[in-house]
Amino acid sequence: KKVIPIQVRWINPIQMKCLIWRYKPDQIHYGESTKSNKLVTLPTYKMISKKYPYIYQTVLYGDPYISSFLNEREKYVNAATRAHIIHDNKKHCFWHPLTLHTNLLDQYFPDNLTWDNKIYDIVFTGANRDKTRSDILLKLHNSGLNICVWGSGWEKFPFKSFPQCTIQESFKIYKQSKCVLNEIFDDYCLYNGFNKCEKNYKENYHNWCKNNNCPGFAPKVGYTSNRLLIGAYAKAPVITYHNSGLEHILTPHKSCVIVNKDNIVDKIKELLSDQKRAEEIGENARKEV
Repeated sequence: KKVIPIQVRWINPIQMKCLIWRYKPDQIHYGESTKSNKLVTLPTYKMISKKYPYIYQTVLYGDPYISSFLNEREKYVNAATRAHIIHDNKKHCFWHPLTLHTNLLDQYFPDNLTWDNKIYDIVFTGANRDKTRSDILLKLHNSGLNICVWGSGWEKFPFKSFPQCTIQESFKIYKQSKCVLNEIFDDYCLYNGFNKCEKNYKENYHNWCKNNNCPGFAPKVGYTSNRLLIGAYAKAPVITYHNSGLEHILTPHKSCVIVNKDNIVDKIKELLSDQKRAEEIGENARKEV
């Protein structure tokens, strides 16, 4: 079918009307972080349901968050985040916003750089939204690692920082880097198989399912992100803490580098000093995603 990736992040009802007029879709698929009302507002879903009832609205599977916003949104979308719902896909769809659309990524930056031509040692893309992120990035910087960060809120930090990048720009950045830092949680996830947010989510989700007569798929869900998927597709070794479900995406130690707060610096330095191993991990990761 024809799929048109829409590369905009914030959509209100007026913007969506313009997109519908321009592309005339019979399906709109919402991917990435549309769990947030800040990206696609609830009135946007309502407007489409009322004015364009023939448009089939779907959202990305596997979104591990339950909130009053998502519960309200389910009144207006035809397929929600629960894995037992099967999409009745239409012929003409646009996908908002662009996530891991491999053809477009390859068209945007087709170059394959050699190890010596890579610009960055290690990169991270994401906003400064919690102390866990800032602490680990400062730890890497203070250890002498040359880390570069893209996202809002990092302007006053001592490492090199740049404005938030798009999905396609992140693919180029990852291909130019010797390794990519994934999301990082505290050691709770390392010793228990999932992080605090995921634990709360599982408990809340099972309670929610009991009240809504739906099968729970939460135990099979692990944390994932665009960093993990696009970094792997860019053949950049991904540095990540362990979390439940990771093994279903990348094989630990073969296709990604598993670290904890105590060994992360040494593991990254070892990887940067071993070009052959780094390239093998990147190649394996590309094959698995």
